Amino acid sequence: MIPVALNKVQVVVLLLTQEAEESVWVVKEIGVALGKRKSVIPYRREMYQIGDTFGFMLADVQILTDEGNSDTDKDLL
Repeated sequence: MIPVALNKVQVVVLLLTQEAEESVWVVKEIGVALGKRKSVIPYRREMYQIGDTFGFMLADVQILTDEGNSDTDKDLL
């Protein structure tokens, strides 16, 4: 059902966590969303070192933080 849902939405919100990065399914879903040119809004509640896969996928996407500010420190990617 997720592929069907991705066809129907314009925006995908990604709760960016260490667990999400370790989930094969989340990585696939975000890859499909980006491939379909959907807007992906990553939201990160806690700071951690973003891994290579999400770092690559989200390189040109603004990441929102818990304070409502966006990450500006690209060293966190």
